[in-house]
Formats: sequence, C-alpha cells, structure tokens
Amino acid sequence: MDLNAHRQHDLSEAACHALEAARYQSETDRVLARHGEVVATLFPDPVELEERGASLPVLYRAMQNGLNPDVLGRLLAAGVEPGVLSDALAGGLEPSALEHLVEQYGEELAGHLANFVEAQKEACFDSGQDRVDRVLSRLGE
Repeated sequence: MDLNAHRQHDLSEAACHALEAARYQSETDRVLARHGEVVATLFPDPVELEERGASLPVLYRAMQNGLNPDVLGRLLAAGVEPGVLSDALAGGLEPSALEHLVEQYGEELAGHLANFVEAQKEACFDSGQDRVDRVLSRLGE
C-alpha cells in the first residue's frame, strides 16, 4: 500500500469512528450500544453508509461544517442515497443548507440532489467535446 492510499485508509477509519460516535442520541445510548443493547440511532452505521456509496471523510467534514447528525438521519429517511449526498457535498453543496432543503423538499430532495450531482458531472466535461464523446463518457465508455 503506497503512502497516499495508507493516508486515505487512516482518514476513512478516523471518520468512521467519529461518525459512529455521532450517530447516537446521547452518550448513554452510545455506551449501552457498545455493551450490546439495542438503542435508537440518528442515522445508520457508518460501515453501512460506506457500503451504500458514501465517502465517510466527506460526511464527517460536513458534520464539522454544520451538518447536524439528526439532519443526516432525516435526509437518509427521506430517500437520499448516501453516495449521492457525499458527491453533492464534495461538489460544493453547503452542509448547513441541508436542514432547510430537507424541510422544504422532503422526499423530493433525493431526486433534486441526484440532478445536482449529475449536472456537476456534466459541467466537468469540456464544452469542446462532441456529443458522442459526452454520451460515451456519461455511460462509462
């Protein structure tokens, strides 16, 4: 494993631990969960989020910059895919705006964020590319 990959792994592990601590409603719930009790959580396990496409460092950085753990749970409950949320945040979506967005759009927010991410990807294409190249690139060819 090269140095950069090792640093990325360490960063992901640190974010996983921080998100794990943040997902409980109280410190008591966190301790009870460590001892095998079933307690309510604000959002799913970070490992599950990562399996569903989320970038844990991006989500953790968003929490450091204003994303409330409760809001993260509400976003996921509204159908927003963790990978799409990570991509939107990495693309510049302001974490503190998400509470307002989930309140305003509810379950429609998932589609809006997916469109936002898709538009960002399309904007990255060189405007000089011809349409065939853009379509092939969009399809992963």
